[in-house]
Amino acid sequence: ARTVRGAMTTGNLFDMLGVRPAVGRFFGADEDRPTEGSPVAVLGHAFWRSEFGGQRDVLGQEIRLGRTTYTIVGAAPPGFTGVNLERVDVWLPVSVAAREVIDENFHTARFVRWIQVLARLAPGATPAQANVQATSVWHAYARGEDDSEALLKRRPRVEIASILEERGPNRTD
Repeated sequence: ARTVRGAMTTGNLFDMLGVRPAVGRFFGADEDRPTEGSPVAVLGHAFWRSEFGGQRDVLGQEIRLGRTTYTIVGAAPPGFTGVNLERVDVWLPVSVAAREVIDENFHTARFVRWIQVLARLAPGATPAQANVQATSVWHAYARGEDDSEALLKRRPRVEIASILEERGPNRTD
């Protein structure tokens, strides 16, 4: 047994970011449905090279992480770290991995604070418009919570920003 750095993500992250696998495929939305997700994994490129020798026959092999056995379906391209710029050894569907790591019923929980939401702006939309709309949706959602009055008095808002700008001008990866 050894420690690996994992990331839980939805099945559409890779496509949304325009990333293509180095080998195999990425998992899709059909493999990331709550209560029905598939235990599949995408290896980070460096992990694939160091632990599996960069071999293509890794596809279909199994890897045990925690109490779950995942089938390897692909490997990410060199340098791909997602949006957090931290090394990822293995990418897992959030619908499967969170059931073990967080809670079996995490998908019905309100206010899951560890989730990061990424989205693309609709054609013609501005970040300012998206901020207003996303904040309005969040406030409507929060009104059903026990502590919503105190929460909403703090006037929280959603901030929309470009991933590229947040990474800084000197980052090219």
